[in-house]
Amino acid sequence: MLRDYGFGNVEPVSSGNIPLMLAKGRADAWFTTTDEARWAWSTGQTAGPLDVPLKLGKVMGQQRMWLAGSKGLDRGIAERIARAIAAMREDGRFNAIMAAYLPPRTTAASAAIRVAAVNNREIIHLQSAITDFEASNPGVSVEISILQEGALRDAIAADVFSGSGRYDVIAIGTYETPIWAKKGWLRPIVEFPASYDVDDLMPSVKAALSYEDRLYALPFYAESSVTYFRKDLLEKAGAALPAHPTYQDILAAARAMHDPAGGVFGACLRGKPGWGENMALISTIVNGHGGRWFDETWRPQIDAQEWKAALLWYRAMLKDFGPPHAAESRL
Repeated sequence: MLRDYGFGNVEPVSSGNIPLMLAKGRADAWFTTTDEARWAWSTGQTAGPLDVPLKLGKVMGQQRMWLAGSKGLDRGIAERIARAIAAMREDGRFNAIMAAYLPPRTTAASAAIRVAAVNNREIIHLQSAITDFEASNPGVSVEISILQEGALRDAIAADVFSGSGRYDVIAIGTYETPIWAKKGWLRPIVEFPASYDVDDLMPSVKAALSYEDRLYALPFYAESSVTYFRKDLLEKAGAALPAHPTYQDILAAARAMHDPAGGVFGACLRGKPGWGENMALISTIVNGHGGRWFDETWRPQIDAQEWKAALLWYRAMLKDFGPPHAAESRL
């Protein structure tokens, strides 16, 4: 890979104090992982932090690391380990551990952009762009706090309501954006780089993130409730779905495909409690059953029959045809 990028004098090194070699000019560059470089530069392979800044170049490739067990590892233990690691990522403990061992991405930065974002796949992928951003903006670093949905909303609300200014950039939804914009808690976005075509945004998403025809947030991704199903599993179960299925059609299909003994569960839905978790989905299910939160005079409607029908459907999908630990399911 390095030679493909034009590097000629490449020597594999398996030992030695590489950070010190770089600091003393005995080597020009080190091809390694970002986190290993940050760890080694701080205290990992030196007696103390080096007095020269660590400069991270452009990301040349990505790799995944896996925690593997033996073939005889009990499946239940493996699932508990996986859930424990996922919980650490969601509640912020994983990031706290990383921060304790890794220094900031650049020691030369004199300014930091503090970001608060939700722990989902899109935001995780966003982290890969941080190195390129910092390389293009010398003296600026990005400090990103990735939190689970509930913790993120609490942290952002506390910051915004108190005016403490802990975060510079936040991940915010279409519900809060116009409300907070009206209260003056957000700045309108009026300048865009030439590469950003604001007119290419989906009109419904653009309108939801605007107040008085001014954008107050830019969409990084947009969500909608969509029903997906495996055609092969449906055919194997001898079932079918019409082009425009009702909720009862979907429930019947889940019942037909449900085969826990064969490792197949009929349905998979968000089950984790919380606003932005299962409640975001339940709202669309209630709407689909003809229900709503309030009537035109703002009287709560959650005791209506439409709500009861929607919640019974949701409960059946998760409890009767969902996988184990459904209450932990997120995106």
